[in-house]
Amino acid sequence: MKIAICSDIHGNLEAFENFLGELPSDIERIYCAGDLTGLCSNNDHDIAKCIRLVNEKCDRIVYGNHDTRWRNDYPFSAFDYEPGGPKEKERISNAYSDTEINIMNNLPEKIEEDGIVMAHANPFAQDLNFCGYPAQNYVPSQHVTKFFKDAKNEIILYGHTHDPHICHLGKFRTPKTKAVCINPGSLGIYDEYAIYDTYNRYFVDFRDLEY
Repeated sequence: MKIAICSDIHGNLEAFENFLGELPSDIERIYCAGDLTGLCSNNDHDIAKCIRLVNEKCDRIVYGNHDTRWRNDYPFSAFDYEPGGPKEKERISNAYSDTEINIMNNLPEKIEEDGIVMAHANPFAQDLNFCGYPAQNYVPSQHVTKFFKDAKNEIILYGHTHDPHICHLGKFRTPKTKAVCINPGSLGIYDEYAIYDTYNRYFVDFRDLEY
């Protein structure tokens, strides 16, 4: 199965629209590893349109730490420590329609299917109620083998660090595993995404937007 992987869009509508326009015609699924919002845009109209478009075009989506401010199941936002943070949910409820709010509230934190596991940061975090926050769940490329020590033969997709990389855990583990870890980088900030064929699991085509 040939898939496109993006993450950390951060409200950058232009980047996501260009990403869609550049995808090869034989892509079978689009995966988005979270952080649909935050950082790149303060334009509520563009952010709302970006949320709707990601929901329409991506086949599998999880939420990220920047998306927790939208969610009713979080008693606090990951950003409450920032000035004005506690009022962010109230602002969102006034600035956005039920459509965008419902989309964000219905996103899962983790997806497991067809041999693919996806979360925003660490899909194997067991001691926290969120796979991408706080900082001890960040997965920098040099620590992939440590954070994914429980992986078996999955294809593991994640984002969060804005650091595109692939790691074949079988090179470092005994007994051997076929697990492959892929971070596509940040589409919204650095124009990065990835194309991956699950039948050729040890190669990923990292790309930059051409616009």
